[in-house]
Amino acid sequence: MRFQRRPALCLFLSLLLAGFTLKTLAEDSAESPPLPVTTTDPAIPSEELALLLIPLTKSELMVEADAWQGVVQTKAEEIARAEIAVKRQNREIEKAREIQEQAEQAKQKLEVAGEKAAAAEVSGDPQRMAQAGEAAKEAQVILEETADTVDEAVEASERTAEMQTGSPNGADTKLAATGAAT
Repeated sequence: MRFQRRPALCLFLSLLLAGFTLKTLAEDSAESPPLPVTTTDPAIPSEELALLLIPLTKSELMVEADAWQGVVQTKAEEIARAEIAVKRQNREIEKAREIQEQAEQAKQKLEVAGEKAAAAEVSGDPQRMAQAGEAAKEAQVILEETADTVDEAVEASERTAEMQTGSPNGADTKLAATGAAT
């Protein structure tokens, strides 16, 4: 009977209670967004995935789609990194072949220079001594080119190693972060 005497107070309390209930429901939904349920096994057969998606609501399907997009993006990044690493390794192999050819050429030039120096020393001919000096200079140029090529190959190898690990110190933070999300 008391409540009948004060209808305004009852209305106010009802609205206040309803407001708190709506606010609490809104906070609960804002605090915990729905989590994807189908991305736990990325190798799931498409038929099974289709069955799991049937009972989901539109908002739940959006969550699933976003999660699968993240899985695909992570895999695409891994594939891109692997392809780049293969291309870099192929270039490194080509550099190694170039180094091998230059080293062989330098070896031949040094042998020629040694033979000419020995012949010049035996004969005492100044012209032969000059030829031996020229042959030695040619061999030195090839050796310097080989050293430059070796330096380039080492730098390329270091860049490839950084690419494969994700950073110079060996910690792959980007892939670790994206891998943790799936």
